[in-house]
Amino acid sequence: MEQRFILNERFLVDPATNLITDKHTGTNNRLETRLMQVLCILTANAGRTVLREELVEKVWQNYGGGDEGLTQAISALRKALQDTNKKIIQTVPKKGYLCSGTITEVSRHLPRRSSLNGAIIVKASATAAVLLLLIYFFANTHWKTPQGDNQAISKSLTASENIFDQAGAINSVTYHDNRNAYKWVSNGDAEPEFYINNLRVPIGQWEAHMPIINHLKHKLQGKLHRQKMF
Repeated sequence: MEQRFILNERFLVDPATNLITDKHTGTNNRLETRLMQVLCILTANAGRTVLREELVEKVWQNYGGGDEGLTQAISALRKALQDTNKKIIQTVPKKGYLCSGTITEVSRHLPRRSSLNGAIIVKASATAAVLLLLIYFFANTHWKTPQGDNQAISKSLTASENIFDQAGAINSVTYHDNRNAYKWVSNGDAEPEFYINNLRVPIGQWEAHMPIINHLKHKLQGKLHRQKMF
């Protein structure tokens, strides 16, 4: 199954990139190739027990350590899918495994929205993108000092990064990639905040996003430094 699909109306699975995206939190989890192969075989046979021997043959080509590798792969998949109760991937004793989750296939470019929730998510994302573009346009056409400092700074920004000036003190920065919008907010001595697609990410989940967080902090520090020079 090379086509993207949604598992249990929550996890967007992209076999082509080995990526699982949690639509509730916006976090991404890139799987090892064999883990994705196991997941695709189970979801392609949803509702049917897939024998361990079949999985070992198809994924590990009957390699000697394939049986132990399969056990570890199932454990890793359950962790990635937060399947602590083993409801999505069920163990069939002495036989194999059964995927009981709901599977919804989506187009690589335009998801087929089969539920009202899916339509709401897509519409909200589009609205947020438009608002960000309007804010960026307003910031670069109206918030200019007599010396033209903001105009010079705006030329140094890429099309995917925007820095916002709030009440005269720049304390937030955003970054966009092909899938998500990230935002870092620093309010003096208060606890900083990190957002993904306008959803605040708990501090306990920051570790998985440290490269993005460090990038945002660096951009904000650089901006504040330049502001002090003028």
